[in-house]
Amino acid sequence: MARDRTTVEINDIASLELLNDPLRMRIISLLDEPKPVRSVAGDLGVPVTRLYYHFNLLEEAGLIRIAETRKVGAMIQKLYEASGTDYRPGKGLLAAINDQLKFAEVATATVLDGARIDAEEGLVGLFEEYGPGGTPEDVAKTVAIGRAIFTIPRDRIPEYVQKLHSLVEELEDDHPDSGEGNTELFAFTYLMFPVAGKF
Repeated sequence: MARDRTTVEINDIASLELLNDPLRMRIISLLDEPKPVRSVAGDLGVPVTRLYYHFNLLEEAGLIRIAETRKVGAMIQKLYEASGTDYRPGKGLLAAINDQLKFAEVATATVLDGARIDAEEGLVGLFEEYGPGGTPEDVAKTVAIGRAIFTIPRDRIPEYVQKLHSLVEELEDDHPDSGEGNTELFAFTYLMFPVAGKF
């Protein structure tokens, strides 16, 4: 059964920096349902001992949590899950830090690195689904990818920023996870900003 969508807002730079790590992002992406560390290690193809440190950091920061514990032989096994389905820099984050350049570096890296990991896995999965006869045109019917630079009148910038937020809310609200076979999970990453030196 699909989880309800929940957003975790990151309001401290230390937690944001924890997310700015490809391995930790992959760990979180695999914890859409409760799993033991050993299972995640198998999914990632890395030794389980390499992951305990990262699991501990993520749990201490509240980015993952123990969903359940169970007895396996003489051992107690912990099953972890992601604390949310989405992670975003919180509105209070910029006000809570003094180093604006550090914020810019870590916040954009967290969003864009996470999107890169998701997009690579998603595109590879699509090509596998279409098989040897699949073409980039087939994938283009399912994926919107691109980058654009354009001019916006300054007095309309807030309007377009709000439209982006509204689109995300509409996608989340109009198409809740149904657990049925007729839906597909999609990621939507957006970053709109003034080009340096042009604002």
